[in-house]
Amino acid sequence: MASQVAQQEGGSGGGGLFVEISGTGVLNSAEGTSGLFIITVSQPTSSWTVYRRVATFQALSQHLSAMVPTLQACPPVADNQLEAAREGVQGWLHNVLLIPGVAQTPVMRNFLCAEANLPPP
Repeated sequence: MASQVAQQEGGSGGGGLFVEISGTGVLNSAEGTSGLFIITVSQPTSSWTVYRRVATFQALSQHLSAMVPTLQACPPVADNQLEAAREGVQGWLHNVLLIPGVAQTPVMRNFLCAEANLPPP
């Protein structure tokens, strides 16, 4: 069951930003198997889906903690326990997006927008 991660007013259009982890999956590639989260992002005039590996959440956490020293790290996630970890990661993302200005940073914009609607190969 999907639930709301963050509802934030502001941004470039003045409208709300809604972000939720709407699902999980496993990516099998030449590099091996890795877990991923399916993230739905919506604004008043558009919505899209991005697919992010667990490692991408950890990298985002490290990058943001350099900007926000008091930020708690993203909870650790085992690739074989994605669904069980989803709620904790969703809560972390919610808290991150509530920090003033974080949603507008290039790193967060990239995380939420890059490769939109492109499922992993």
